[in-house]
Amino acid sequence: MQLLKWSVIAIALITLFAFLGMVPLFDVDEGAFSEATREMFHRRDFLTPWLNDQLRFDKPVLIYWFQGISSVMFGFNAFAMRLPSAIASILWCLLIYRFSKRYVEPAVGLIAVLVLVSALQMQLVTRAAIADALLNLFLTLSMFSFFGYDQDKHPKHLLWAYTAAGLGMLTKGPVAVVIPLAVMTTYLLIQRRLDTLVNTVFFFRGWLIFALINLPWYLTMFWLHGMTFVNGFFIKHNIQRFQTPFEGHSGSLWYYLPVLLVGLMPFTPLLLKAVFKVIKTPPKSDLNRFLWIWALFVLLFFSFSGTKLPHYVVYGYTPLLVLMAKEHKHLHQGWYIGPVSAFFLILALLPLAVSAVLPLIGDDFATEVITSAKPLFGLSFMSLLLALAVFLIFLWQQNRDVVLISTAAAMVIAMQVAILPPVAKVMQSPIKDTALYCREKQIRPILWNVRTPSFLFYYQDTLEARYPQPGDYVFTKQRYLSRLADAELLKQAHGYALARIKSL
Repeated sequence: MQLLKWSVIAIALITLFAFLGMVPLFDVDEGAFSEATREMFHRRDFLTPWLNDQLRFDKPVLIYWFQGISSVMFGFNAFAMRLPSAIASILWCLLIYRFSKRYVEPAVGLIAVLVLVSALQMQLVTRAAIADALLNLFLTLSMFSFFGYDQDKHPKHLLWAYTAAGLGMLTKGPVAVVIPLAVMTTYLLIQRRLDTLVNTVFFFRGWLIFALINLPWYLTMFWLHGMTFVNGFFIKHNIQRFQTPFEGHSGSLWYYLPVLLVGLMPFTPLLLKAVFKVIKTPPKSDLNRFLWIWALFVLLFFSFSGTKLPHYVVYGYTPLLVLMAKEHKHLHQGWYIGPVSAFFLILALLPLAVSAVLPLIGDDFATEVITSAKPLFGLSFMSLLLALAVFLIFLWQQNRDVVLISTAAAMVIAMQVAILPPVAKVMQSPIKDTALYCREKQIRPILWNVRTPSFLFYYQDTLEARYPQPGDYVFTKQRYLSRLADAELLKQAHGYALARIKSL
Protein backbone atom coordinates (compact mmCIF):
# COMPACT_ATOMS: atom_id res chain seq x y z
CA MET A 1 0.00 0.00 0.00
CA GLN A 2 2.84 2.41 0.85
CA LEU A 3 4.57 1.63 -2.45
CA LEU A 4 1.37 2.40 -4.33
CA LYS A 5 0.72 5.58 -2.36
CA TRP A 6 4.15 7.16 -2.84
CA SER A 7 4.39 6.01 -6.44
CA VAL A 8 1.04 7.64 -7.26
CA ILE A 9 2.14 10.88 -5.60
CA ALA A 10 5.44 10.88 -7.52
CA ILE A 11 3.84 10.12 -10.89
CA ALA A 12 1.15 12.76 -10.32
CA LEU A 13 3.64 15.51 -9.46
CA ILE A 14 6.00 14.60 -12.29
CA THR A 15 3.26 14.32 -14.90
CA LEU A 16 1.46 17.51 -13.93
CA PHE A 17 4.40 19.81 -13.25
CA ALA A 18 7.71 18.53 -14.62
CA PHE A 19 6.81 18.86 -18.30
CA LEU A 20 4.60 21.96 -18.24
CA GLY A 21 6.88 24.26 -20.20
CA MET A 22 8.78 21.74 -22.30
CA VAL A 23 6.68 22.09 -25.47
CA PRO A 24 5.11 25.20 -27.04
CA LEU A 25 1.44 26.00 -26.65
CA PHE A 26 -0.74 24.03 -29.04
CA ASP A 27 -3.19 25.66 -31.38
CA VAL A 28 -6.01 26.33 -31.49
CA ASP A 29 -7.30 26.17 -27.93
CA GLU A 30 -4.15 26.63 -25.84
CA GLY A 31 -3.05 29.47 -28.07
CA ALA A 32 -6.46 31.16 -27.92
CA PHE A 33 -6.84 31.01 -24.13
CA SER A 34 -3.25 32.17 -23.54
CA GLU A 35 -3.41 35.01 -26.05
CA ALA A 36 -6.74 36.20 -24.63
CA THR A 37 -5.10 36.32 -21.21
CA ARG A 38 -2.14 38.29 -22.60
CA GLU A 39 -4.47 40.76 -24.29
CA MET A 40 -6.24 41.40 -20.99
CA PHE A 41 -2.97 42.87 -19.70
CA HIS A 42 -2.22 44.64 -22.96
CA ARG A 43 -5.64 46.35 -22.97
CA ARG A 44 -5.83 46.75 -19.17
CA ASP A 45 -9.28 45.17 -19.44
CA PHE A 46 -9.65 42.28 -17.00
CA LEU A 47 -13.37 41.76 -17.55
CA THR A 48 -13.88 41.30 -21.29
CA PRO A 49 -11.92 38.59 -23.12
CA TRP A 50 -10.47 39.64 -26.49
CA LEU A 51 -8.58 37.65 -29.11
CA ASN A 52 -6.62 39.53 -31.73
CA ASP A 53 -8.68 42.64 -30.98
CA GLN A 54 -11.94 40.75 -31.48
CA LEU A 55 -14.42 40.03 -28.67
CA ARG A 56 -14.05 36.45 -27.47
CA PHE A 57 -17.24 35.24 -25.80
CA ASP A 58 -16.43 31.54 -26.18
CA LYS A 59 -15.85 31.05 -22.44
CA PRO A 60 -16.35 33.04 -19.21
CA VAL A 61 -13.58 34.84 -17.43
CA LEU A 62 -12.30 32.73 -14.50
CA ILE A 63 -9.64 30.75 -16.37
CA TYR A 64 -8.19 33.99 -17.76
CA TRP A 65 -7.93 35.43 -14.27
CA PHE A 66 -6.06 32.39 -13.00
CA GLN A 67 -3.74 32.40 -16.01
CA GLY A 68 -3.23 36.11 -15.44
CA ILE A 69 -2.18 35.55 -11.82
CA SER A 70 0.21 32.85 -12.96
CA SER A 71 1.69 35.11 -15.63
CA VAL A 72 2.34 37.85 -13.06
CA MET A 73 4.47 35.37 -11.13
CA PHE A 74 6.16 33.50 -13.99
CA GLY A 75 5.78 35.65 -17.09
CA PHE A 76 3.95 35.01 -20.35
CA ASN A 77 5.14 31.52 -21.26
CA ALA A 78 3.76 28.01 -21.67
CA PHE A 79 4.57 27.03 -18.08
CA ALA A 80 2.61 29.93 -16.61
CA MET A 81 -0.38 29.41 -18.91
CA ARG A 82 -0.61 25.71 -18.05
CA LEU A 83 0.07 26.03 -14.32
CA PRO A 84 -3.57 26.79 -13.29
CA SER A 85 -4.71 23.57 -14.98
CA ALA A 86 -2.01 21.55 -13.24
CA ILE A 87 -2.96 22.98 -9.84
CA ALA A 88 -6.65 22.36 -10.54
CA SER A 89 -5.79 18.77 -11.49
CA ILE A 90 -3.94 18.19 -8.23
CA LEU A 91 -7.01 19.37 -6.33
CA TRP A 92 -9.14 17.18 -8.58
CA CYS A 93 -6.98 14.21 -7.61
CA LEU A 94 -7.32 15.02 -3.90
CA LEU A 95 -11.11 15.18 -4.21
CA ILE A 96 -11.26 11.77 -5.89
CA TYR A 97 -8.96 10.21 -3.32
CA ARG A 98 -10.85 11.70 -0.38
CA PHE A 99 -14.25 10.66 -1.81
CA SER A 100 -13.06 7.12 -2.58
CA LYS A 101 -11.44 6.75 0.82
CA ARG A 102 -14.71 7.71 2.51
CA TYR A 103 -17.15 5.68 0.44
CA VAL A 104 -15.01 2.76 -0.76
CA GLU A 105 -11.38 2.32 0.37
CA PRO A 106 -8.07 4.22 0.07
CA ALA A 107 -6.63 1.84 -2.54
CA VAL A 108 -9.50 2.64 -4.90
CA GLY A 109 -8.77 6.33 -4.56
CA LEU A 110 -5.08 5.78 -5.31
CA ILE A 111 -5.80 3.70 -8.41
CA ALA A 112 -8.34 6.26 -9.64
CA VAL A 113 -5.78 9.04 -9.22
CA LEU A 114 -3.14 6.96 -10.98
CA VAL A 115 -5.43 6.58 -13.99
CA LEU A 116 -6.29 10.28 -13.89
CA VAL A 117 -2.69 11.45 -14.16
CA SER A 118 -1.35 8.82 -16.56
CA ALA A 119 -4.08 7.81 -19.04
CA LEU A 120 -3.41 9.03 -22.56
CA GLN A 121 -6.17 11.62 -22.88
CA MET A 122 -5.93 12.74 -19.29
CA GLN A 123 -2.26 13.67 -19.69
CA LEU A 124 -3.41 16.22 -22.25
CA VAL A 125 -6.43 17.63 -20.43
CA THR A 126 -4.96 17.88 -16.93
CA ARG A 127 -2.10 20.17 -17.95
CA ALA A 128 -3.40 22.06 -20.98
CA ALA A 129 -3.80 25.84 -20.97
CA ILE A 130 -7.58 25.58 -21.38
CA ALA A 131 -10.59 25.69 -19.06
CA ASP A 132 -11.35 21.96 -18.86
CA ALA A 133 -9.21 20.90 -15.90
CA LEU A 134 -10.66 23.75 -13.86
CA LEU A 135 -14.20 22.87 -14.93
CA ASN A 136 -13.66 19.20 -14.02
CA LEU A 137 -12.44 20.25 -10.57
CA PHE A 138 -15.63 22.22 -9.94
CA LEU A 139 -17.88 19.56 -11.49
CA THR A 140 -16.30 16.93 -9.26
CA LEU A 141 -16.64 19.05 -6.12
CA SER A 142 -20.26 19.86 -6.96
CA MET A 143 -21.23 16.25 -7.70
CA PHE A 144 -19.42 14.76 -4.72
CA SER A 145 -21.02 17.38 -2.46
CA PHE A 146 -24.51 16.64 -3.79
CA PHE A 147 -23.95 12.95 -3.12
CA GLY A 148 -22.64 13.73 0.37
CA TYR A 149 -25.84 15.63 1.10
CA ASP A 150 -27.91 12.68 -0.08
CA GLN A 151 -26.03 10.43 2.32
CA ASP A 152 -26.06 12.47 5.55
CA LYS A 153 -28.35 15.50 4.81
CA HIS A 154 -25.85 18.02 6.20
CA PRO A 155 -26.44 21.48 4.61
CA LYS A 156 -22.70 22.14 4.35
CA HIS A 157 -22.60 19.75 1.39
CA LEU A 158 -25.15 21.82 -0.49
CA LEU A 159 -23.20 25.00 0.24
CA TRP A 160 -20.12 23.41 -1.33
CA ALA A 161 -22.15 22.05 -4.23
CA TYR A 162 -23.64 25.41 -5.17
CA THR A 163 -20.33 27.21 -4.65
CA ALA A 164 -18.61 24.76 -6.99
CA ALA A 165 -21.42 25.05 -9.56
CA GLY A 166 -21.12 28.82 -9.41
CA LEU A 167 -17.36 28.71 -9.98
CA GLY A 168 -17.92 26.22 -12.80
CA MET A 169 -20.45 28.59 -14.39
CA LEU A 170 -17.80 31.32 -14.27
CA THR A 171 -15.31 28.90 -15.84
CA LYS A 172 -17.20 27.43 -18.79
CA GLY A 173 -20.83 28.43 -18.59
CA PRO A 174 -24.15 26.56 -18.22
CA VAL A 175 -22.65 23.08 -18.62
CA ALA A 176 -21.38 23.38 -15.04
CA VAL A 177 -24.99 23.64 -13.86
CA VAL A 178 -26.74 21.37 -16.35
CA ILE A 179 -24.66 18.29 -15.54
CA PRO A 180 -24.96 18.38 -11.70
CA LEU A 181 -28.67 19.25 -11.67
CA ALA A 182 -29.58 16.71 -14.35
CA VAL A 183 -27.59 13.92 -12.73
CA MET A 184 -28.84 14.60 -9.21
CA THR A 185 -32.44 14.92 -10.38
CA THR A 186 -32.24 11.63 -12.25
CA TYR A 187 -30.51 9.88 -9.38
CA LEU A 188 -32.93 11.10 -6.69
CA LEU A 189 -35.98 10.28 -8.81
CA ILE A 190 -34.70 6.74 -9.34
CA GLN A 191 -34.01 6.49 -5.62
CA ARG A 192 -37.50 7.88 -4.91
CA ARG A 193 -36.14 10.54 -2.58
CA LEU A 194 -38.40 13.41 -3.56
CA ASP A 195 -37.89 15.26 -0.28
CA THR A 196 -34.12 15.29 -0.82
CA LEU A 197 -34.65 16.48 -4.40
CA VAL A 198 -36.88 19.34 -3.26
CA ASN A 199 -34.40 20.37 -0.57
CA THR A 200 -31.55 20.22 -3.08
CA VAL A 201 -33.18 22.21 -5.88
CA PHE A 202 -34.88 24.79 -3.65
CA PHE A 203 -31.87 25.57 -1.47
CA PHE A 204 -32.07 29.35 -1.21
CA ARG A 205 -28.66 29.91 0.37
CA GLY A 206 -27.08 27.87 -2.39
CA TRP A 207 -28.68 29.88 -5.18
CA LEU A 208 -27.71 33.09 -3.39
CA ILE A 209 -24.05 31.99 -3.34
CA PHE A 210 -24.33 30.96 -6.99
CA ALA A 211 -25.73 34.40 -7.89
CA LEU A 212 -23.10 36.28 -5.90
CA ILE A 213 -20.35 34.43 -7.76
CA ASN A 214 -21.80 34.90 -11.24
CA LEU A 215 -24.09 37.91 -11.46
CA PRO A 216 -21.38 40.60 -11.11
CA TRP A 217 -19.49 39.44 -14.20
CA TYR A 218 -22.46 38.35 -16.33
CA LEU A 219 -24.41 41.54 -15.63
CA THR A 220 -21.32 43.63 -16.29
CA MET A 221 -20.87 41.92 -19.65
CA PHE A 222 -24.50 42.62 -20.53
CA TRP A 223 -24.13 46.24 -19.43
CA LEU A 224 -20.96 46.69 -21.51
CA HIS A 225 -21.89 44.68 -24.59
CA GLY A 226 -25.66 44.17 -24.50
CA MET A 227 -27.11 41.59 -26.86
CA THR A 228 -23.71 41.10 -28.49
CA PHE A 229 -22.69 39.24 -25.34
CA VAL A 230 -25.99 37.36 -25.04
CA ASN A 231 -25.92 36.27 -28.69
CA GLY A 232 -22.21 35.48 -28.65
CA PHE A 233 -22.00 33.58 -25.37
CA PHE A 234 -25.40 32.06 -24.62
CA ILE A 235 -26.89 31.70 -28.11
CA LYS A 236 -23.86 30.95 -30.28
CA HIS A 237 -21.41 29.18 -27.98
CA ASN A 238 -23.92 27.25 -25.88
CA ILE A 239 -27.30 26.69 -27.55
CA GLN A 240 -26.16 26.68 -31.19
CA ARG A 241 -23.00 24.72 -30.34
CA PHE A 242 -25.22 21.98 -28.94
CA GLN A 243 -27.67 22.08 -31.83
CA THR A 244 -25.24 22.21 -34.77
CA PRO A 245 -21.60 21.32 -35.50
CA PHE A 246 -19.17 24.19 -34.97
CA GLU A 247 -15.96 24.60 -37.01
CA GLY A 248 -16.36 21.15 -38.56
CA HIS A 249 -16.44 19.36 -35.19
CA SER A 250 -19.20 16.88 -35.94
CA GLY A 251 -19.46 13.13 -35.48
CA SER A 252 -21.79 10.16 -35.31
CA LEU A 253 -23.78 9.00 -32.31
CA TRP A 254 -20.90 6.62 -31.53
CA TYR A 255 -18.23 9.31 -31.68
CA TYR A 256 -17.20 9.03 -28.02
CA LEU A 257 -16.84 5.24 -27.83
CA PRO A 258 -13.43 5.14 -29.53
CA VAL A 259 -12.48 8.27 -27.60
CA LEU A 260 -13.14 6.40 -24.35
CA LEU A 261 -11.28 3.28 -25.46
CA VAL A 262 -8.19 5.14 -26.62
CA GLY A 263 -8.34 8.03 -24.15
CA LEU A 264 -8.20 5.79 -21.08
CA MET A 265 -5.23 3.77 -22.33
CA PRO A 266 -3.45 1.92 -20.74
CA PHE A 267 -6.32 1.26 -18.32
CA THR A 268 -9.04 0.58 -20.89
CA PRO A 269 -9.32 -3.07 -19.68
CA LEU A 270 -10.52 -1.71 -16.32
CA LEU A 271 -13.21 0.27 -18.12
CA LEU A 272 -14.35 -2.81 -20.04
CA LYS A 273 -14.37 -4.84 -16.83
CA ALA A 274 -16.59 -2.25 -15.12
CA VAL A 275 -18.94 -2.05 -18.13
CA PHE A 276 -19.35 -5.83 -18.43
CA LYS A 277 -20.01 -6.05 -14.70
CA VAL A 278 -22.80 -3.45 -14.74
CA ILE A 279 -24.38 -5.08 -17.79
CA LYS A 280 -24.38 -8.43 -16.01
CA THR A 281 -25.41 -7.08 -12.61
CA PRO A 282 -27.20 -3.69 -12.46
CA PRO A 283 -25.83 -1.44 -9.69
CA LYS A 284 -27.55 -1.84 -6.34
CA SER A 285 -25.64 0.48 -4.03
CA ASP A 286 -26.32 4.22 -3.88
CA LEU A 287 -22.74 4.96 -4.86
CA ASN A 288 -22.66 2.75 -7.92
CA ARG A 289 -26.01 4.05 -9.18
CA PHE A 290 -24.89 7.63 -8.71
CA LEU A 291 -21.59 7.08 -10.52
CA TRP A 292 -23.14 5.25 -13.47
CA ILE A 293 -25.91 7.86 -13.88
CA TRP A 294 -23.26 10.58 -13.92
CA ALA A 295 -21.07 8.81 -16.47
CA LEU A 296 -23.95 7.78 -18.76
CA PHE A 297 -25.61 11.20 -18.69
CA VAL A 298 -22.41 12.90 -19.87
CA LEU A 299 -21.86 10.27 -22.56
CA LEU A 300 -25.43 10.51 -23.88
CA PHE A 301 -25.70 14.29 -23.54
CA PHE A 302 -22.62 14.99 -25.64
CA SER A 303 -23.32 12.11 -28.03
CA PHE A 304 -26.49 13.96 -29.05
CA SER A 305 -24.70 17.31 -29.21
CA GLY A 306 -24.18 18.76 -32.67
CA THR A 307 -20.62 19.84 -31.86
CA LYS A 308 -18.37 17.00 -30.75
CA LEU A 309 -14.88 17.40 -29.33
CA PRO A 310 -12.88 14.62 -27.63
CA HIS A 311 -12.50 16.45 -24.31
CA TYR A 312 -16.26 16.84 -23.76
CA VAL A 313 -16.53 13.23 -22.56
CA VAL A 314 -13.90 13.94 -19.89
CA TYR A 315 -16.68 15.59 -17.84
CA GLY A 316 -17.87 12.03 -17.19
CA TYR A 317 -14.45 10.53 -16.47
CA THR A 318 -14.46 11.13 -12.71
CA PRO A 319 -17.18 8.55 -11.97
CA LEU A 320 -15.62 6.15 -14.46
CA LEU A 321 -12.25 6.43 -12.71
CA VAL A 322 -13.79 5.38 -9.39
CA LEU A 323 -15.79 2.56 -10.99
CA MET A 324 -12.70 1.35 -12.86
CA ALA A 325 -10.53 1.49 -9.76
CA LYS A 326 -13.04 -0.65 -7.87
CA GLU A 327 -12.32 -3.45 -10.36
CA HIS A 328 -8.53 -3.38 -10.10
CA LYS A 329 -8.40 -6.43 -7.81
CA HIS A 330 -10.46 -8.50 -10.23
CA LEU A 331 -8.29 -8.10 -13.32
CA HIS A 332 -5.10 -10.03 -14.06
CA GLN A 333 -2.09 -7.80 -14.52
CA GLY A 334 -1.57 -9.17 -18.00
CA TRP A 335 -4.63 -7.22 -19.17
CA TYR A 336 -2.72 -4.00 -18.54
CA ILE A 337 0.56 -5.11 -20.09
CA GLY A 338 -0.76 -6.74 -23.27
CA PRO A 339 -2.81 -3.88 -24.78
CA VAL A 340 -0.39 -1.09 -23.90
CA SER A 341 2.62 -3.06 -25.16
CA ALA A 342 0.80 -3.60 -28.44
CA PHE A 343 -0.05 0.12 -28.50
CA PHE A 344 3.64 1.04 -28.10
CA LEU A 345 4.65 -1.41 -30.83
CA ILE A 346 2.09 0.06 -33.23
CA LEU A 347 3.30 3.60 -32.50
CA ALA A 348 6.91 2.54 -32.99
CA LEU A 349 6.14 1.11 -36.42
CA LEU A 350 3.78 3.90 -37.44
CA PRO A 351 6.49 6.07 -39.09
CA LEU A 352 7.34 3.18 -41.41
CA ALA A 353 3.68 2.71 -42.31
CA VAL A 354 3.19 6.43 -42.93
CA SER A 355 6.21 6.50 -45.24
CA ALA A 356 4.71 3.64 -47.22
CA VAL A 357 1.38 5.42 -47.77
CA LEU A 358 2.85 8.90 -48.21
CA PRO A 359 2.48 8.83 -52.02
CA LEU A 360 -1.25 8.21 -51.60
CA ILE A 361 -1.85 11.34 -49.48
CA GLY A 362 -3.46 14.05 -51.57
CA ASP A 363 -3.04 16.98 -49.18
CA ASP A 364 0.06 19.04 -50.03
CA PHE A 365 0.31 20.54 -46.55
CA ALA A 366 0.07 17.11 -44.89
CA THR A 367 2.66 15.70 -47.30
CA GLU A 368 5.07 18.55 -46.54
CA VAL A 369 4.62 18.18 -42.79
CA ILE A 370 5.08 14.39 -42.83
CA THR A 371 8.13 14.58 -45.07
CA SER A 372 9.83 17.22 -42.93
CA ALA A 373 8.92 15.37 -39.72
CA LYS A 374 10.54 12.06 -40.67
CA PRO A 375 13.85 12.74 -38.86
CA LEU A 376 11.98 13.51 -35.62
CA PHE A 377 10.28 10.10 -35.62
CA GLY A 378 13.36 8.08 -36.42
CA LEU A 379 15.46 5.54 -34.58
CA SER A 380 15.38 7.15 -31.11
CA PHE A 381 11.58 7.48 -31.22
CA MET A 382 11.08 3.86 -32.25
CA SER A 383 13.75 2.54 -29.86
CA LEU A 384 12.22 4.19 -26.80
CA LEU A 385 8.73 2.87 -27.54
CA LEU A 386 10.05 -0.62 -28.27
CA ALA A 387 12.06 -0.54 -25.04
CA LEU A 388 8.97 0.41 -23.05
CA ALA A 389 6.99 -2.42 -24.63
CA VAL A 390 9.71 -4.98 -23.86
CA PHE A 391 10.09 -3.64 -20.31
CA LEU A 392 6.39 -4.13 -19.61
CA ILE A 393 6.34 -7.62 -21.10
CA PHE A 394 9.11 -8.65 -18.69
CA LEU A 395 6.84 -7.57 -15.79
CA TRP A 396 4.16 -10.11 -16.70
CA GLN A 397 4.60 -12.16 -13.53
CA GLN A 398 5.06 -9.26 -11.10
CA ASN A 399 2.42 -8.37 -8.51
CA ARG A 400 -0.51 -6.17 -9.45
CA ASP A 401 0.68 -2.95 -7.80
CA VAL A 402 4.09 -3.10 -9.48
CA VAL A 403 2.44 -3.68 -12.86
CA LEU A 404 -0.04 -0.83 -12.36
CA ILE A 405 2.71 1.60 -11.33
CA SER A 406 5.04 0.51 -14.14
CA THR A 407 2.30 0.70 -16.76
CA ALA A 408 1.35 4.22 -15.68
CA ALA A 409 5.00 5.33 -15.62
CA ALA A 410 5.58 3.83 -19.08
CA MET A 411 2.61 5.73 -20.50
CA VAL A 412 3.87 8.99 -18.99
CA ILE A 413 7.35 8.44 -20.47
CA ALA A 414 5.87 7.53 -23.84
CA MET A 415 3.67 10.63 -23.97
CA GLN A 416 5.95 13.23 -22.40
CA VAL A 417 9.31 12.07 -23.75
CA ALA A 418 8.69 10.08 -26.94
CA ILE A 419 5.49 11.51 -28.45
CA LEU A 420 4.67 15.08 -27.43
CA PRO A 421 8.12 16.70 -28.05
CA PRO A 422 8.41 15.65 -31.71
CA VAL A 423 4.71 16.33 -32.32
CA ALA A 424 5.15 19.82 -30.88
CA LYS A 425 8.33 20.25 -32.91
CA VAL A 426 6.35 19.58 -36.07
CA MET A 427 3.09 21.35 -35.25
CA GLN A 428 4.02 24.29 -33.06
CA SER A 429 7.75 25.03 -33.09
CA PRO A 430 7.62 26.64 -36.57
CA ILE A 431 4.89 28.95 -35.32
CA LYS A 432 6.70 29.88 -32.11
CA ASP A 433 10.11 30.24 -33.77
CA THR A 434 8.76 32.45 -36.55
CA ALA A 435 6.89 34.65 -34.08
CA LEU A 436 10.03 35.12 -31.99
CA TYR A 437 12.05 35.79 -35.15
CA CYS A 438 9.59 38.46 -36.28
CA ARG A 439 9.61 40.08 -32.86
CA GLU A 440 13.40 40.13 -32.75
CA LYS A 441 13.69 41.55 -36.28
CA GLN A 442 10.82 43.98 -35.68
CA ILE A 443 8.87 42.46 -38.55
CA ARG A 444 5.10 42.93 -38.39
CA PRO A 445 3.65 40.15 -40.54
CA ILE A 446 0.17 39.62 -41.93
CA LEU A 447 -1.54 36.35 -40.95
CA TRP A 448 -3.08 34.72 -44.01
CA ASN A 449 -4.94 31.40 -44.17
CA VAL A 450 -3.63 30.28 -40.77
CA ARG A 451 -5.49 29.88 -37.49
CA THR A 452 -2.65 30.05 -35.01
CA PRO A 453 -3.36 32.30 -32.00
CA SER A 454 -0.15 31.03 -30.38
CA PHE A 455 1.72 33.12 -32.98
CA LEU A 456 0.18 36.23 -31.42
CA PHE A 457 1.08 35.03 -27.93
CA TYR A 458 4.74 34.55 -28.78
CA TYR A 459 4.85 37.67 -30.96
CA GLN A 460 3.35 39.57 -28.00
CA ASP A 461 1.01 41.71 -30.07
CA THR A 462 -2.11 41.55 -32.21
CA LEU A 463 -1.79 41.29 -36.01
CA GLU A 464 -3.94 41.78 -39.07
CA ALA A 465 -5.43 38.69 -40.69
CA ARG A 466 -6.03 39.48 -44.38
CA TYR A 467 -4.82 38.94 -47.93
CA PRO A 468 -1.24 40.28 -48.19
CA GLN A 469 -0.40 43.31 -50.30
CA PRO A 470 2.90 44.36 -51.97
CA GLY A 471 5.44 45.26 -49.29
CA ASP A 472 3.80 43.07 -46.62
CA TYR A 473 5.46 40.31 -44.67
CA VAL A 474 3.14 37.31 -44.46
CA PHE A 475 3.00 34.23 -42.25
CA THR A 476 1.06 31.41 -43.88
CA LYS A 477 1.19 27.77 -44.90
CA GLN A 478 3.88 27.05 -47.41
CA ARG A 479 1.45 25.64 -49.94
CA TYR A 480 -0.25 29.03 -50.30
CA LEU A 481 2.90 30.85 -51.39
CA SER A 482 2.33 29.81 -55.00
CA ARG A 483 -0.81 31.98 -55.00
CA LEU A 484 1.25 35.09 -54.22
CA ALA A 485 3.16 36.95 -56.89
CA ASP A 486 6.75 37.91 -56.11
CA ALA A 487 6.86 36.24 -52.69
CA GLU A 488 10.37 36.11 -51.25
CA LEU A 489 10.71 33.19 -48.84
CA LEU A 490 12.44 34.19 -45.60
CA LYS A 491 11.79 31.26 -43.28
CA GLN A 492 10.07 27.89 -43.56
CA ALA A 493 9.60 24.74 -41.47
CA HIS A 494 7.14 21.85 -41.40
CA GLY A 495 4.70 23.37 -43.84
CA TYR A 496 4.70 26.96 -42.50
CA ALA A 497 6.45 29.88 -44.12
CA LEU A 498 7.34 33.53 -43.60
CA ALA A 499 7.67 35.53 -46.79
CA ARG A 500 7.91 39.12 -48.00
CA ILE A 501 5.75 40.31 -50.86
CA LYS A 502 7.96 42.46 -53.04
CA SER A 503 6.84 46.01 -53.66
CA LEU A 504 5.49 47.03 -57.05
